[in-house]
Amino acid sequence: MLTTANFMADHLDDLSDFLGTEDQSRVDRILQGLKEMTFPESYRDVIRLVRTASDLYGDFLEDIGDREGFPKTADSASEN
Repeated sequence: MLTTANFMADHLDDLSDFLGTEDQSRVDRILQGLKEMTFPESYRDVIRLVRTASDLYGDFLEDIGDREGFPKTADSASEN
């Protein structure tokens, strides 16, 4: 879980150089969620927490990709 949080925070930090002000509230929401994470009591809850964080991050990246016109898959990128 800590690795996932650190990975996401590092990548959001790197990505922030390329994001606009319209993305700031979503970045802040994701980072705040990562800061508020505490280690759950059960392994099942750890999995649930990591999935939630991954979904937030993945949705954000997908929205950026859609907005910027990035291909959905590597296969579609090679077709262009």
